[in-house]
Amino acid sequence: MAFTYSKDFLSASTNGKQISINLSTQPLTTIHTQPAAFISSSIDEIYLYATNNSTSSATFNLLWGGSSSADIISYTLPAQQTRFMVADGKLITNGLSVYGNVSGSGTVVVDGFVNRISPTGSNVAVADTIVNLWVNRVVYNGGATPSLNTQQSLTAFVRTLANNNILQKMGMINCMVPDSLTACLTPLLRGGGYDIWKNFAFTGSSDLSVNGLKGNGINKYIDTGVGPYASFENSASSAGLTLYIPFISSSNVGAAEDFLVNNGNTTQVALLPGFSGVTYFDFYSVTPGAGRVSANNPYYRGYLSGNYGNLDGAVKQAIYVATPYVTHSYLASGSGVTSGAATSIPLYLFTGNLNNAPIASAYSADYISFVAVHNGLLLSESNIFYNAIQSLRQSLGGGFIDPNPVNDWVNRAVINGSPNNISASTQTALTTFYNTLVSSSLIGKMKVIMPMVPDNLTASLTPFWNFHGGQDPWINHAFSGSDLTINGLAGNGSNKYLDTGLTPSLTFTGVVDLGLTIYVSANANSGSESDLNGLNSAAQALSLYASFGGTTFSDMCSQTGGSGRISSSVGTFSGYMSGNHGSNLGGGILHAVYTGSSALGHGTFISSTTDQGGTLPTVNLYGYAQNNAGSAIQFSTKRYSFFAIHQGLTTSDSANFYNAIQALRTSFGGGFV
Repeated sequence: MAFTYSKDFLSASTNGKQISINLSTQPLTTIHTQPAAFISSSIDEIYLYATNNSTSSATFNLLWGGSSSADIISYTLPAQQTRFMVADGKLITNGLSVYGNVSGSGTVVVDGFVNRISPTGSNVAVADTIVNLWVNRVVYNGGATPSLNTQQSLTAFVRTLANNNILQKMGMINCMVPDSLTACLTPLLRGGGYDIWKNFAFTGSSDLSVNGLKGNGINKYIDTGVGPYASFENSASSAGLTLYIPFISSSNVGAAEDFLVNNGNTTQVALLPGFSGVTYFDFYSVTPGAGRVSANNPYYRGYLSGNYGNLDGAVKQAIYVATPYVTHSYLASGSGVTSGAATSIPLYLFTGNLNNAPIASAYSADYISFVAVHNGLLLSESNIFYNAIQSLRQSLGGGFIDPNPVNDWVNRAVINGSPNNISASTQTALTTFYNTLVSSSLIGKMKVIMPMVPDNLTASLTPFWNFHGGQDPWINHAFSGSDLTINGLAGNGSNKYLDTGLTPSLTFTGVVDLGLTIYVSANANSGSESDLNGLNSAAQALSLYASFGGTTFSDMCSQTGGSGRISSSVGTFSGYMSGNHGSNLGGGILHAVYTGSSALGHGTFISSTTDQGGTLPTVNLYGYAQNNAGSAIQFSTKRYSFFAIHQGLTTSDSANFYNAIQALRTSFGGGFV
């Protein structure tokens, strides 16, 4: 590595003036302090000269890097003679200091200079300075010095941005570090906002963790002080907002606003991950195509970046998303030019700012582990930004989506309230199951997978796979731990059901490619019971009934026979069942119900070559009951050991899925036929 040399004053010298040294009966005199190595990789080469202005000799003690006996170098300085060299280019690094004192009596002054030896390249120096200043600001704001690991992680992050010419686009950055609430609320880059964000009701002990800062959906929010007018220099040409949300809350059912400012509906700047199931990025306007871009994206968690400007080609507006399981890509894009104007009102975090007041109906209960305000990022720049944030949060020890799906599920189960004792055998079984879905090209078709693990009720209600629009955990209505066994979770036929949170009209892009799968491990009833179901009306339904009055029904957006519904007598059914619709499931089949069990194996139970009618329901799917336009009816007494919501599966897809589920439940020790 090449190095550069730069001459500088001693840190304790004012504009090169001499430093008066205290007597040994007084505190040590600091002569020079070198910036810490974890902030700067530089080395200081120090030259010092001491002068004794007394009328008699004096003993000058130089303390190099500390105050122990091993750090002391003593000199006898003759009276009123020339400057004596007492440090001839001695080196120091790692934030250490050089001190001095005078034994007995005497008037001694010290002068000198520093040759700073630094790696070639301004990016190193810029990153070091940014993090060093942030540490000082945290301490000034009342916090303890952040940990060595935090400082090293931030330095590596800033250097990555600088090396890729992204740092220059940043206005405000807050990495939401876990060290203390003060450190968390002190942004790495202020971007025209407050030096420490204004805190409304957050506490460090309950709200801050290694996973970031968590809202409560009731009254907690942050005033960043970052006004778009100042941040974007009153420009309507380039802007961006970025969030990283590692965990979502099931209390964010409706209009939660994570990052927003609105001056009265004439100007809005916002990044909303899942406002009533839709992700929005607004730059100065809420007019679609002229400041607003959006897409259905319910319950999204991960990296999210909204950008405006001359991006890629004709793209002016873009929302980028990325997780370890969702390749960095456009969620939505547009080519319109904003019709709005700037506002100086600051952005709020965890709720919206409407004319300098929090929006009471919009508080978020999400975890947020990263926030940034910046100029518009190209697709390639955003990808670099995502990977840098992911690496940063991994270095900090939390606040990211784990690239191991089983670890990710365990983390979510614990966040949801499960004891942190999920068995190794459960985790091993899920790892094998996931790898099977990957190798058989099924994982890309899955929306939600619920394996109903036997460890505890909370873990059982935490979906294993949930990147496409369901509650996490599923909302429990009346189930208790006694309903869960190694064979699955049993209904009672009267009031127990699960709200998946998945709204078909938001999760699916059309009525063609849909599927529902259940595994009934025990069934002693063929009455009027629903299994996995949601409908607004007979012409707006998505349902799978295993044995409703002795008949199997699969409704793919309609309950009209031959135009969305297929059915067949079944009696009392137990085992694997999957209802699917696709443009061609094989052999011209468009709609099929597959079944499977140990005795009969896998096969097609019902099929149709007739396309379905109807539209996607706008209500959530319920398990153990029917969601009839928002009301739970037709409660089930069955015991289920598996649910999944997915795209349409072909016969071979379903056979592979059945075998994987059968093997999973066998590994669990029950819940299979």
